[in-house]
Amino acid sequence: MPGAPKRQPKSGKKPPLRDEEKHAVPNTKPHVRLQRLSALVLAGAVLLLPYPGGRSAAALVADAPSTPVGWAWRILRSLPPDGLLSLLVLLSLGLLLLSRLRFGKEAWRPLASQCDIPVVLFVVLAFASIGWTVSTHATLTEAARRAGQALFFMLVFQLAGLGYGGVLAVAASVSAGLQGLLAVREYLASWSAGDPTWRTFGTFINPNALASYMLTFLPISLALYLTCARQWRVLAGVSLLLQAAGLLLTGSRGGWLAAVAAGVVWLGLSAKSLTRPQWSRLAVLVLICAVLIPAASAPLRVRVSSKAAAQVSSGRFRVLTWLGTIDAVKQKPLWGFGAGTFEFAYPRYAKAGFTRMAHNSYLQFAAELGLLGIALWAWMLGAAFLGVRSPAPNADSSLLKQAAAAGIVGSALHNAVDYGWYLTPTACAFWLCAGLSCGSAAGAVRSRCTAVGMGLLAATASVLLPLGIGELYAEQADAQRAPAVKAELYRAALKWDPLNPDYRSDYATSLAWSGTQQGVLPNEQGAVEGQNFFQALMELGRAVNAEPNRAKLRYRYGLALERAGRLDDALVQYLAAVRLEPNATTPLMAAARLYLQKGDFKTAEEFYRKVTSLEQSPVARVKALEDFGDPNYAEAHLALAEAALARGDAETARREALLGVRAAEDALLGLRRWKDVQKAAGRYDESQEARLELIKKRLLTIAGKTR
Repeated sequence: MPGAPKRQPKSGKKPPLRDEEKHAVPNTKPHVRLQRLSALVLAGAVLLLPYPGGRSAAALVADAPSTPVGWAWRILRSLPPDGLLSLLVLLSLGLLLLSRLRFGKEAWRPLASQCDIPVVLFVVLAFASIGWTVSTHATLTEAARRAGQALFFMLVFQLAGLGYGGVLAVAASVSAGLQGLLAVREYLASWSAGDPTWRTFGTFINPNALASYMLTFLPISLALYLTCARQWRVLAGVSLLLQAAGLLLTGSRGGWLAAVAAGVVWLGLSAKSLTRPQWSRLAVLVLICAVLIPAASAPLRVRVSSKAAAQVSSGRFRVLTWLGTIDAVKQKPLWGFGAGTFEFAYPRYAKAGFTRMAHNSYLQFAAELGLLGIALWAWMLGAAFLGVRSPAPNADSSLLKQAAAAGIVGSALHNAVDYGWYLTPTACAFWLCAGLSCGSAAGAVRSRCTAVGMGLLAATASVLLPLGIGELYAEQADAQRAPAVKAELYRAALKWDPLNPDYRSDYATSLAWSGTQQGVLPNEQGAVEGQNFFQALMELGRAVNAEPNRAKLRYRYGLALERAGRLDDALVQYLAAVRLEPNATTPLMAAARLYLQKGDFKTAEEFYRKVTSLEQSPVARVKALEDFGDPNYAEAHLALAEAALARGDAETARREALLGVRAAEDALLGLRRWKDVQKAAGRYDESQEARLELIKKRLLTIAGKTR
């Protein structure tokens, strides 16, 4: 395995070990056992991160394990990826520190890598952006996430220098192989159901994220296959082939191209050092892939050759999103809008459909942290890749470093068309490659500054632990139906994450509905009375004051104010939401409705026309994925048709009604297509479909038709 010492000849004296090779020699000293345990904890993080938590905090308490091991396993399975990463990197670092505290400096002294300065400065910049961010909570969370990932990288480098790079590489290969196995199983189930073009997800949020994870680890798995002992060769080869098959089954065009580029880079770096037996193993692998690739490439072939509009829109969506992101970067080119704030800053510049990501990590870094952030990231990327030039203790370690450098290239290329660095498992796959590329370096310098940097990163990353517990309570609240129970769980979530505006908004909404169920009714003026409701109103006000740049919060607050009879205040919130997200139809419709109530028919009609003008625009038609039907277009056409009738303009009314019927049918089609998915998620709203049917009926009446 990479990082393992070479077997010495039976006769002759053993050559003296260099200082850096002494760290790599396995022994049973107590401090070595602690270091080995630290490496295993980090390997466990690599294995567990792709799997989302499955139990909530409330379930943990209700179904408490009886043993410490049971508790540990339950917590690991329950925490979200960011919280899990923070817990495990802090534990791994703690074990290294314990080895030093108990056994002195000779047990472990932090080594400095070429990436330490840009990595720490990038996290410092992310944390400092709290001073100018458009969302304090998003920036605080993102800075903590980046700190956890940076500490993960520095620990990988330290452990590789201590001789445990092979352990981490095996964990990476096993993790990616398991994802490949899940992808193959998922595809076979879809194929047997009659869909041979299904794109596999594994345990990730979409096929492209799964592709990003596997392509990053693919060169490492290849290096292990070429260097492992004979008894492990079959397993290593099977893992490698599963990853290749899984990557093909994702149907990710960018993922496959990035993987090919990574393979070319790996071959260029390692060709001179491969032995004849290794070339033979590589030839066997190529022959197997010649059969495997055509058999597993159906989803990819369909995406490459299909002329379907959905696939054309995929590329167009990215281009338009990049252009919109560039416009956002131009507004704040030096510092950006703040770490983690793309979702809230971008909608004002959007040229295509809704997205939370720029689908280009470099542009998203530029939008959030400006050109300074991009410069630091480019510095780190270059240093991580060039770390492969540093000498390694042995040939196998050198081959592993070259494979890790190729993984960096694959990840860097794929992030030019996607956002893998914004997902914790795929980001850590990149950071592991960076740590292995720089690690196992002969003559690495010991540095007190590295120790200080790791301490700062650990302190920042620890913020993720209470946030993760808060997320557990929030997930449990999402699964509840009773508003009173939801409110209690959201209140518990706020205790752990008090700055989270989404939890506060959801808590307020649950409170409001809880009050309605207890018999609170509108008074004579149309206002709603009740202690729960007014407490909810106050909570929404706090959320908006803390995060004034979130359109969703503004809209919810406006709804509550409207329900309380404060129409002018509600209109202020709706208009603020429109400024923050000018392409969102819901706040536009809400503002139009209030203008109608106030008797300002002209302004109301202008807002309805803004909605209908979006209907055929790229923001409505060019999307990353097909979404649910939007009933607002049909309702806006209905309002315009009724306004035209009131003016006596029958022809305009009929034209708007016909357009509205088409919009209603499109929306109904989308709602029904996604009905099963929405029901499975517990989010299907039957009233939306009934509302659309009623709107369609009224439009047909205006158009002079019958059903």
